[in-house]
Amino acid sequence: DVSGSMGTEAMLKTETGENTGHGLSVLDIVKHSLKTIIMNLTDGDRLAVVAYSNNAETVVGLTAMDGSGRTASQLGVDSLQPSGMTNLWDGLKTGVELLKAGSAPGRLQHIMLFTE
Repeated sequence: DVSGSMGTEAMLKTETGENTGHGLSVLDIVKHSLKTIIMNLTDGDRLAVVAYSNNAETVVGLTAMDGSGRTASQLGVDSLQPSGMTNLWDGLKTGVELLKAGSAPGRLQHIMLFTE
């Protein structure tokens, strides 16, 4: 999700119930999560990144997570910027289409959807 609301500051509740922030947006937290996933995949794994706001866009096509694939995926994640509305269904549909097009016998396929 790269809709405009993802640009808002990520807030935590303190023990007293007050909200506190540390200057990071919700999208910053998602980007960090995605980069952590990218760095923990093995060379035999594949990853695609789909961004969605008003419409879905494939930021990184299904890519092997070797050295160059990790670099390309991280650059794609870095390019994400908040804007627009939340068209979750278009994002999910695009992800499913990518998996269908890149399916291979014996290969597990998963979709992870990040939103606030």
